[in-house]
Amino acid sequence: DGDDRPVDASQEINEGDTGEPAMIDQYFGSMYTNAFLRHDGSFRVPISVPRPWHVVDSRATFVHGGIEHVTPPRWLNEVVVAHESDSRLKFVLVNTHYIANAFNGDMRPDLQDEWQAMKAAHKDRVLAQHQNQGRLVIWTADTNRPNYDTATGWQAERKAFGEGIDRLDWLPGNGDV
Repeated sequence: DGDDRPVDASQEINEGDTGEPAMIDQYFGSMYTNAFLRHDGSFRVPISVPRPWHVVDSRATFVHGGIEHVTPPRWLNEVVVAHESDSRLKFVLVNTHYIANAFNGDMRPDLQDEWQAMKAAHKDRVLAQHQNQGRLVIWTADTNRPNYDTATGWQAERKAFGEGIDRLDWLPGNGDV
């Protein structure tokens, strides 16, 4: 119960399983802020932020509607977090889940417009936080594309790992964190 608790960015909440919000609340408890967990639309991609960090700003971006028997509506969530002992220390967390089967699985060209819409929104939000605020941006996503490169196309963007469809990347900021 120290200060080394991890950030958690989940996908697919309430997509077939039941009780996930209650389990997240129970597991993370009062030492976390569970952003978007009960948001009317973007609850499927919550971000859990541990103390000593706290959420100072948040944004849920609607990207595209659901497609019956294919996908729920897709959202991109972001939070700006600040350290409780020094509020000048800030960074951004972004979490999203791209539509499946556009570039993996069934490889359906009719779903590629939705995938590309998410890619454009993802790039826009990462760059908005980075360029406008100079903040470190950490993002996680189920990209549903095995050969996904970066959200921004910038050489400065780094990857924690580059295999599979899940990603954890970051774009360094101006040195505040």
